[in-house]
Amino acid sequence: MKRKVGNFDLCLYRFLNDAEWINTTYQRARQEVMVETSLSEDNFAIACPFSVNEILDLDFYLNVDE
Repeated sequence: MKRKVGNFDLCLYRFLNDAEWINTTYQRARQEVMVETSLSEDNFAIACPFSVNEILDLDFYLNVDE
């Protein structure tokens, strides 16, 4: 059985503690959003601007339902 931290599996938490994984994932997402929005790379931070705590904190994100 997987242990949970809040709503997140510990396996996900393990990845979020890996700086290389975060950077690779962020770079992939950055490229995808540039294609989807047609915005230039100047509009997006080169490195992930969020800490692991911010990524895991559901209260950090805007609630689109409100």
